[in-house]
Amino acid sequence: MPHPDTQKPFERCIKVDNAALNERIRSSNGVIVDAEIKGLLKLAKQDAVGYELEMEHVRMKYEENRHRLRLRRQGLLNHTEKLSALLSPIRRLADDILSLIFVLCCEDNMLTHNWRYAHALTISSVCSRYPALWSNLTIDSQDDNDHIESVLALYLTRSKTYPLVLESYCHSWYQ
Repeated sequence: MPHPDTQKPFERCIKVDNAALNERIRSSNGVIVDAEIKGLLKLAKQDAVGYELEMEHVRMKYEENRHRLRLRRQGLLNHTEKLSALLSPIRRLADDILSLIFVLCCEDNMLTHNWRYAHALTISSVCSRYPALWSNLTIDSQDDNDHIESVLALYLTRSKTYPLVLESYCHSWYQ
């Protein structure tokens, strides 16, 4: 079976000649041979199927090309978005100043059922260059243990070799 790109184009079986056909319809002389007309109709139907198959082949190639162009366009848009990020004003700050700002902001990384106090999680969604962000963590023991374990693992991974300071609050309620 030939590769779709090397497939031979459709070759028609019947030649469409409307002028000759119109002349034949208007003519009163000559004998009409049913078998000849039926044979031409059969060939015309085969050609119609052939045209349909050719149109489907062209449509599929069009869709493939369109999809490939969309992917290229999306790649270009992603690339330009990343290029634009390089122009962000925050990139003009020296790394040591930015790191100090982030570390000061994350000194109080209280991890409870309410994630809004885990500042490192918020900052890391826009910046992942500073492992020091993950160096301070406060855990409230009222949280679900699975939740605490997964977040602690995240902090350990992201703090890399930076020392981790961990505070834990244990709440006991006796009656």
